[in-house]
Amino acid sequence: MVTPNKKPGLLLLFVSTFAVLTSPAQKRLVIGTLEPNYFYEYENKPLNIIGHFEKKDGNWTVLDEKAGLPPKMSFSVFYNARKLGLLQTRYNKTIDTTYFTYNWYKITSGNPPRVGQKTNEFAGWVMEKVYRPLVAGTMTSTRQKMNIKKMKGSGKDSLLIENFLQQKASEMQLGEIPFSGNGIVSSVSRVYVINDNCSLIEATLKLNIYCFSDSVRFADAATHEWPSVEKSMVQGMDGQPLSTKVLFLKKGNTIKIIGRNLILLDHADYDNDGNDEIILQQHLYNYDGYIMIVNNYSDAIRRGWSYH
Repeated sequence: MVTPNKKPGLLLLFVSTFAVLTSPAQKRLVIGTLEPNYFYEYENKPLNIIGHFEKKDGNWTVLDEKAGLPPKMSFSVFYNARKLGLLQTRYNKTIDTTYFTYNWYKITSGNPPRVGQKTNEFAGWVMEKVYRPLVAGTMTSTRQKMNIKKMKGSGKDSLLIENFLQQKASEMQLGEIPFSGNGIVSSVSRVYVINDNCSLIEATLKLNIYCFSDSVRFADAATHEWPSVEKSMVQGMDGQPLSTKVLFLKKGNTIKIIGRNLILLDHADYDNDGNDEIILQQHLYNYDGYIMIVNNYSDAIRRGWSYH
């Protein structure tokens, strides 16, 4: 008896097609923070998770609340890449106007972890001691690839920032920088060394940093109609710019202005691409938000919200 030839190719095709059709959808990579609801009327403010950023189509982007967020999500909570807990959450659609922002997830199960004691470091406009926010993400684990070192600034760092601002002002044709005392950099309070080629430099400046972002000549800053109260406040009521802390990103010979009043929250390789992402918290007048440095320390994306 002759056995007919089998066709394994058709069987493999069927199995492969079945596996694709029945496999679960790819998990969304979302990064947020675990922090209190500051608008809760009682003293014990509940902890919630706010979604900020998403890795989509190979690129980091701001999490778009209008793109359709899952009604339920599982978030792991991290500090220094160490997993502290797993929380089940439900998207809270009823608190948009109360929280003044979107992407809030209410915790339905799990014990929200805390690190350290309440301090003023991350208090911002709340003006009360709070626990530090913690990074929450949909990944189950992560690692820190870089050992970021916090160091004191030096005169060399001040000169570097001063030269950069002078050159930038000249390129943008902002006019002569109004000097006050010995230069425009009062001090460099700290430097975060990421690696031999990259660092974050925090400098206290005696100029309105928004002249650079809004392309406003220094001579016009005192009378310029700034688009927000925050920008006009930095100029000062008497027309003289207030001293303000600004964070710069230096990578090789390139320097970028990241923003003012920023606090390093945490860092880790959240997307497992071999480089850490760095998350910063920002508190300004009528503004709170977060900035994440991505793409091998080359770009910064930001998400924030106002209250009035």
